[in-house]
Amino acid sequence: MRTFVQAKIGGMPRPGTQAEWLGIARALICCIGITQLMGCAPARGFVPLEIRQTGPALKKMIPEAERLKVAVAPFEDRRDDTSIVGFRRNWLGQKTPLTIERGDLGDLVAEVWVEDGRHRRGWEAWLAKPGVREPKDGPDFVLKGNILTFEAKASPGFGGTNLSVSVRIELEITDRHAAGRDPLVVLAEGMESRWVFWFERNDLERLLNSTIKRAMAMDQFMAQAAVDGRSLPQK
Repeated sequence: MRTFVQAKIGGMPRPGTQAEWLGIARALICCIGITQLMGCAPARGFVPLEIRQTGPALKKMIPEAERLKVAVAPFEDRRDDTSIVGFRRNWLGQKTPLTIERGDLGDLVAEVWVEDGRHRRGWEAWLAKPGVREPKDGPDFVLKGNILTFEAKASPGFGGTNLSVSVRIELEITDRHAAGRDPLVVLAEGMESRWVFWFERNDLERLLNSTIKRAMAMDQFMAQAAVDGRSLPQK
């Protein structure tokens, strides 16, 4: 008859048979599975996401006389379902809606463009809404937008959660100093994804705001507009 003797390390028994090792492995797999189910389990109701408007400041100040004056109209939300921005799913297929924490999506995204123009591009920018004062001479450019896609997802993957965000906005830019010229229409797009072990709302919020900033890469034609004496480049 074979005799099994347990060796002890630090006062704790050390497993010494294949069956014991398999038992430990099964327990670990079970714990990881439960952790993943809990980490991706849907919350009650909905998950609100915040769109942040602040951005990095300019490294140098632009003289007031050289600043582009840009009026940004509230964007139009052209999506089929404007009540949510996506879903968070778990392993069981259950879904929790993802929503915007406050305000209208079109207004919030337009405000991001305004703040980015002020802080990063040196514009004199404002949201063109009733009650908002504008400069005496009016804007140099008028920026309008149609939100075509604004989607966030959180879905379970092996060992973690997959986060993804997709943004598509049709921008219409009109130069008020170029009479007779049609507005310039540009498709602004951004798409990002990230893997996280445990779902946290802040992770998805950071990805969402990062994707919006990526879609706002207007530097090429706005820089050309400044070079051309505040006239938008030809199509």
